[in-house]
Amino acid sequence: ASRFFQGRLNFARGSLADTVTVYAGPFVDQISASSALVSWETDRPSTGAIQVAGKVYHSDSETTVHSVRVSGLQPATEYEYRVVSGDTVLRPYRFRTAPTSGEFRFAAMIDCREGFGGGEINAYGVEARALNALLTHAYRAKVEFVLFGGDLSSGYVTKADELRRMLDSFRTVVQPVHARIPIYESMGNHESLLDIFELDGK
Repeated sequence: ASRFFQGRLNFARGSLADTVTVYAGPFVDQISASSALVSWETDRPSTGAIQVAGKVYHSDSETTVHSVRVSGLQPATEYEYRVVSGDTVLRPYRFRTAPTSGEFRFAAMIDCREGFGGGEINAYGVEARALNALLTHAYRAKVEFVLFGGDLSSGYVTKADELRRMLDSFRTVVQPVHARIPIYESMGNHESLLDIFELDGK
């Protein structure tokens, strides 16, 4: 298979019973001087919460798509946070709130379509090796966010599920950096779902 990135499977402590698995995220977005939005997805409906700065911020209901806004934060401050879904608690991550004034740094990227050669060069529609390296370099250069101007995958497929899997591959690659700084994506021409036309029943 061309997609061989690690997955996740969580087990309850003690009993080792099957429990809620966070399979996508966390992703941090919309960071301001006093707040941030954290989102993630789980393999089954569960409660969701964010632990940060000694406080717990809860989601409204049991769901598989979680989005929690953390507020009341101080500007230009680094915070450690943990995602909690059901009995599952993820490892800690960190984000930094925006300053109220002054200069800032960001990275701009575009087009991470798959290359030839298999493996990380073709990780289900995504050139994962280069994308991971560029995002890691941007994070180490202390950018505050990344703008990604489209062509997140090779796209141009005819089935919605296949395009969804390609976009999931993109999310898998960006997650380690996206858990710490926002990545704002836009659509490119390769984010297209092609139609299949029939002529005379053929």
